[in-house]
Amino acid sequence: MRLGIDFDGTVADTTEAKVRYALERFGERVTGLETTGPHGAERLGHERYLEMVEAVHRTEWTLSIAPMPGAIEALHALAEHHELFIVTARTHEEIGWAREWLRPHGVPFRGVVHTNREPKDAACDTLGIDVMLDDSLYVLRQLEGVGAHLALMDAEYNRAGDYPVRTRRVIDWSAFIDLVATTERDASAVSRPRRPDSPAPVRR
Repeated sequence: MRLGIDFDGTVADTTEAKVRYALERFGERVTGLETTGPHGAERLGHERYLEMVEAVHRTEWTLSIAPMPGAIEALHALAEHHELFIVTARTHEEIGWAREWLRPHGVPFRGVVHTNREPKDAACDTLGIDVMLDDSLYVLRQLEGVGAHLALMDAEYNRAGDYPVRTRRVIDWSAFIDLVATTERDASAVSRPRRPDSPAPVRR
């Protein structure tokens, strides 16, 4: 199958990097929830929040981001049987840092696609993605019209709100591997050709 994998908060632990930046730069201890959206701006102030986000996405801070627990090992295992594509909303100014972060980890991705903050539906449709993993409910809602199965990587900031259709929450990378295996088995069962000696289906 073709697997679409988000980068920030899914492969790279961007939340931990933002928490670390806020502590080192501002002396502020923020929660994972306070590294995102209006919660972050309210906690740090708009200017400091933007500084934190831009530093982690557009500077050498990207290179200091730790992988999500189990991510690199899981990706290498998945790459043995599936085609992997990074599909990220990073901008033109940010994608180079993500590519540089990925290089030493040696995961054999077939491609790295960035949408420059645009929805990911067109990219997933063009690539023929079968399963898309992301940490954003907002992003996954934009993919409801695409034929891919959707997986949400569990995080403090995505536990509220309705799930899009065909979305499964996974608590970690091991759970995502299990989900991919189940999706592949189900797809094989649906597409398995009928044995020549089996009765023809009854038309109703």
